[in-house]
Amino acid sequence: MRQIGPLFGVSHSAAHRVIDTVGPLLALAPGRRRRVDQITIVDGTLIPTRDHRLAAPSKNYRYSTNLQVAIDAHTRLVVALGDPQPGNRNDTIVYRTSGIDQKLAGRPVMADGAYRGNPDVIIPYRKPADGSELPDWKADLNKQHRTVRAQVEHVLARMKCFCPVPPPATRPSPADGSTGNAQSPCPAPAPCGAPPQIWTAGLPTSGTNGTIRPTTRFRSNRT
Repeated sequence: MRQIGPLFGVSHSAAHRVIDTVGPLLALAPGRRRRVDQITIVDGTLIPTRDHRLAAPSKNYRYSTNLQVAIDAHTRLVVALGDPQPGNRNDTIVYRTSGIDQKLAGRPVMADGAYRGNPDVIIPYRKPADGSELPDWKADLNKQHRTVRAQVEHVLARMKCFCPVPPPATRPSPADGSTGNAQSPCPAPAPCGAPPQIWTAGLPTSGTNGTIRPTTRFRSNRT
């Protein structure tokens, strides 16, 4: 709540009251039933977190969790999520331990080659052990498989780059009538792939470069 409040210029207690009021109303909204024969695409993504009880050092060099996400191949809507698992586990294991395999039971599921070992998941053909090339019909099926499965990569990218706060608007300055940047309660969203911005509004700064330094000094009891 302390992070959501500054984004909209309200206190964290006000943000908590809004979520408590609107949350139950959204949860009671009737969901549309989807057909069982709809193709779903599943893939795992690493979510950095500070909770080291569940997270583990991952290939992104951060404590992360492996989150399994399943989308509808037709609408690109998320239809199922798995329970977060340690980020150092493979997708083929997390697919079974996260419980998403039970949520997608009876549905055709597509995934990449990392889900080898799950007979209910459609994965691309692998090359023979002798290193020979695949037949033309298998290569064509793998090409179609990559084209369809790429949708889940697009969904995960948009989920990670989504920012609920629009960039600051512009308005005329009351001093000279020129157009200047409006005072926005939150910084402009960073472009996709850029490092996260640090919220520094209201913090004491010192120096010409705007670096944050502690303003309170503790006097030692030693003489």
